[in-house]
Amino acid sequence: DMSILEWAEKHNFDENFLVKKIVGKKLTDDAGMADLIIAKEIVRRRFIVGLLDEMEESVHRFNVMLGVNESDEKTKECMNEVFGTTKDESDKSDEVDSMEAQGDEGDEKDNAVEINTNSNKHPKIVEGMPEYKLMAERNSLDMILYEYIRLLFQEQKSVINRYAREALVQQHALTTNVQRKRQLR
Repeated sequence: DMSILEWAEKHNFDENFLVKKIVGKKLTDDAGMADLIIAKEIVRRRFIVGLLDEMEESVHRFNVMLGVNESDEKTKECMNEVFGTTKDESDKSDEVDSMEAQGDEGDEKDNAVEINTNSNKHPKIVEGMPEYKLMAERNSLDMILYEYIRLLFQEQKSVINRYAREALVQQHALTTNVQRKRQLR
C-alpha cells in the first residue's frame, strides 16, 4: 500500500484542481492569483455553496433553491435516511437552546461525523501533519478558495432564508387562490 504522503509527493499532480476547473483551465495548465480572483467571483455569482461539515444545512439550502418541498413525506423519508431523524424548525430552536445550555458537552456535530453512514473511510489527515502541509502547499489557491467558500456559506444564509420566506408567501398565495376558485364553483 502507498501512503498518502508518498502519493502526494510522487503521484498527485492535480494542483489547484478546483480553481482550474472553475475557470475552465486544463489540469496541465498553471493557475495563478488572477485565476483565483476569477474563480471566487464565479462561485459568488453562480453557486449556492454547501459544506461537508454542514451537510444537513447545505442540503436544506439546495432544497430551498430547487423548490423541494421538505414537508413532503418522500422528502422527509430521504432526509431521515441520510441524516437520521428530521426536525421541524421549532425542534431545531429547542435543540440549539439545549446545546447552548450544555456547552461543549452537547456538541452533536462531532458525534454525527463519527456515525455518518454516507461516507467512505479514509485515513484522517489533520492540519500540521506532513501530508496536510504538502497538499496545502501544492494546492494553495484551492485552500484560499475553500476559506472564501466557508465565508460565502455564512453570507448566503440570509439570502437563502429570504428566498425561502418569499417562496412560502408565494405558495400560500397560490393555495389561497386555488381555494377561492373552488369556492366560486
